[in-house]
Amino acid sequence: MSNIFKKIISFLFKTKTIGTKNLSYVSSSSSLGKTIITAHENLELNSSRDAQIEAAEAEIENLIRANYDTPENLFSYISTSGTKIYEVDLSKPILNYLKIQMGYIPVLLGIKAGVLNLILNKKVAFELRDVFLTPKTKEKPITFFYKFYMWYFYKNNLLYTDDKIAALLFELDNEDNRSRIPTLTYHESSVISKIVKTDMRAIEFAMSITEAISKAKVFAKNKQDNKSL
Repeated sequence: MSNIFKKIISFLFKTKTIGTKNLSYVSSSSSLGKTIITAHENLELNSSRDAQIEAAEAEIENLIRANYDTPENLFSYISTSGTKIYEVDLSKPILNYLKIQMGYIPVLLGIKAGVLNLILNKKVAFELRDVFLTPKTKEKPITFFYKFYMWYFYKNNLLYTDDKIAALLFELDNEDNRSRIPTLTYHESSVISKIVKTDMRAIEFAMSITEAISKAKVFAKNKQDNKSL
């Protein structure tokens, strides 16, 4: 849930996206060895990704509906999938320095990994496996479901990122102008465009399922109350 939409969405969505790490390009090669993505092949890639997204969202919805009142089960699901969870109270200056946000953080290398390892694991190491940072105070369901959605997509290779992209996203999210946007490479704009689109979809998904479950619970309660009369 980020201000990044206001700054880059109109620019990035004009950039054609043809897949990320999780997709194998179905391509045609010319005699010069250049890879050419035809319109038909690109359509197949997009159709394949749409099917993957729909399947992922169906699974996420099932998990949330089954554990709406027991979010600890969703945390257990994250943990058993190999992502270590940390309840933290990181101050904003530290997060700003590291250029990261709460929620899922993919594998980190270098200084960021070193600082987080000192904070989280009290050790010196410049590599940190993917982690999920959650505040010690209980979050609103919609906020957690949003983060769970994004974690699921990253963990299942439906989204790709690395240190550079993550830092770039943070930078774009916190600057006051668009001067950095025209300097993005095709790869950067393509990956960021996909992340932003998924981020928007995650927000809409979290809002929709929270509202639907809340209404269902109210309906069930009213029905029960009427039976008691």
